[in-house]
Amino acid sequence: MIRYAERPPAPGLEPYIECTWSSHALTNVRGFSVLPDGCMDLLEGRVVGAMTRAMRFNVEAGRTATGVRFRPGIPLCCCGWMAVN
Repeated sequence: MIRYAERPPAPGLEPYIECTWSSHALTNVRGFSVLPDGCMDLLEGRVVGAMTRAMRFNVEAGRTATGVRFRPGIPLCCCGWMAVN
């Protein structure tokens, strides 16, 4: 079982950030499904996404992850690149 929560961005960051999120695995989870949402995330110091297909992950009990979900196109624009759909 995985406990997952999303929180709204800090005031003023709404145009750039969709939400912050956290997850914590209470038990070992095999095949945890993550669906594509068109957004990129900052996860463990790296930008990941945007996914084009669903992916499955095995997650060990006790594993905690936190991230920042950007609105579509934001990370590349912030780096001086144009996002491409």
